[in-house]
Amino acid sequence: FPNWSNSKKATYEVRVSRERINRILSLVTGIRNRNSLPIYLVGFSRGSVDAALFAKVYPKRIKGIVLSSGIYKNSSRKAKFYSMERLIGANIAVAVLVAHHKNDSCKVTQFRYAKAFYENLNAPRKRAIIVDGGVPTGRKCGPFHHHGFENIEGDVAEGIAKWLVSDAVE
Repeated sequence: FPNWSNSKKATYEVRVSRERINRILSLVTGIRNRNSLPIYLVGFSRGSVDAALFAKVYPKRIKGIVLSSGIYKNSSRKAKFYSMERLIGANIAVAVLVAHHKNDSCKVTQFRYAKAFYENLNAPRKRAIIVDGGVPTGRKCGPFHHHGFENIEGDVAEGIAKWLVSDAVE
């Protein structure tokens, strides 16, 4: 979700601000006013914070969320309050898809955290897309590594799209 200002970074604090949630609510309301199709939010990496918090605050406004390379557990001093473990906990009222790479080596998005979160999650519907492969060329927490599904982006996008379509008809 784009920032409201080029000069303001999308920090964790911004992602959980009332202003950010209200901007997402405006977007969701605008989409709803145009059609009655199911609405899903997709959060990649730090964007999982946006999607998760909105789903907890406004679960009746969306059908589900996709958490892709999400931040499931975070013990860093700077970001310890902004993980799925804290924001969602074990229960959520919307459908959830977790998409994660087995070799994600970003310290706050490790696969073992995603796996534990998914296993403990109670949701109306949930699914995990766990992938392997790809050839990383960039830094661990960047888009050109397993964190960003480098060289297998199409496979992950296709899996997400298939889940969205199948979940929307349930």
